[in-house]
Amino acid sequence: MRFRYTEIRNNQDPTNPFQRPYLTVRLTHGAKHKDVISLVDSGADLCLFHSDVGKMLGIDMESGSELVFQGVSGARETAYMHRVNLAVGSSSISLDVGFTDSLAIGTGILGQQGFFEQFQISFSLNEKLFEVIEVQRER
Repeated sequence: MRFRYTEIRNNQDPTNPFQRPYLTVRLTHGAKHKDVISLVDSGADLCLFHSDVGKMLGIDMESGSELVFQGVSGARETAYMHRVNLAVGSSSISLDVGFTDSLAIGTGILGQQGFFEQFQISFSLNEKLFEVIEVQRER
């Protein structure tokens, strides 16, 4: 599946917007689901989503295992890990994600563990496109 980069306003140079690989994924937990705009982030170790998303899915945040993480700002944050299903187009995977109150993650970040392990990702900034292909595993 190929996706276009999203243009983000550049306040320092409005004529030259930033390009970011944002992807809408569907998170499902039990009978509830939520579509979440998420940054495909090769520099992120984990998949993280704002705790509001977890609450919309009916997840009791603090029932998950606690994980302390540190982002690029250096601030230590807490996330609670939970297993969810994540769908991109017609591909669906099960993975552990962290839910956090941190505003620094936006609505969602798709990182190495879970997402990049189960999808092959290629970026072409020059073409303003990125591709997400589910890795076929032997059964």
